[in-house]
This record gives sequence, C-alpha cells and structure tokens, in this order.
Amino acid sequence: MGFAPRRLQLAQIPRSRTNWVSSCLVSGERPDVGFEGTAYLLKDNWPAIIEALGPKLAETKQEYERREQVSRESFERLQSRYTLTPRGFVYKMKKTAAGRVLFRLLRLAEVALILWAIYTVLNQRGG
Repeated sequence: MGFAPRRLQLAQIPRSRTNWVSSCLVSGERPDVGFEGTAYLLKDNWPAIIEALGPKLAETKQEYERREQVSRESFERLQSRYTLTPRGFVYKMKKTAAGRVLFRLLRLAEVALILWAIYTVLNQRGG
C-alpha cells in the first residue's frame, strides 16, 4: 500500500484576466467588472481577506489610515498647485460694497438674458 505522488496541475490564467490585471497596474484605475468579476476576485482572494480582517485587523486598519493620509496629502498638494475654485480675487471683491453691487448687476443681467432668450423662442414659435 504505497502512496502515489500527486501531480500538481497549474491552470493557465485566462488572457482576458491577464489583460485586466496589467491594465489596472498601468492605468491605476479598476474597470467595472460587474457582479461576476467581483465575485471572482473575492473568491480568488478570500484567504487574504479573512486574514486581513481577522488576525491582522490592527495592521490592516493602520495601513488603511496610512494610505488615506497619503491620499489626502497628495490631493492637497494637487489642489494647491491647481486651484479648483478661484477664491482669491472674486471672494475678496464680493466682500466689498462695490463688489456686491457689481455682482448683483451681473446676476440681474444674467436673468434678463435668460428671459430674453425665452421670449425670443416663444415669439418665433407663435409667429
């Protein structure tokens, strides 16, 4: 009664999955894989997920907070380089009396322009 050695069979990774992984590494974005793709990823990584949320929960939480901090810092650096909202001159101008009057006149002109556009469209249909 001898034990026969077991043969290890390695399955090839499907070409589409290899392309998906390489595109994630290159672009840094995760494409929408749908329910089946997410289930497949969960199934493949289940032992690592259980370990990360079980015995290594403190390490996982610490790593999550570290990555969140790095992300926040890089976003702040990016935002300081390219201001997304022009809060400087316009914000300061709105605080002055002349700025408030100017912006109210601009708002009035905007409303008048919209009303004129509506009037023009309605007159062309009726005439």
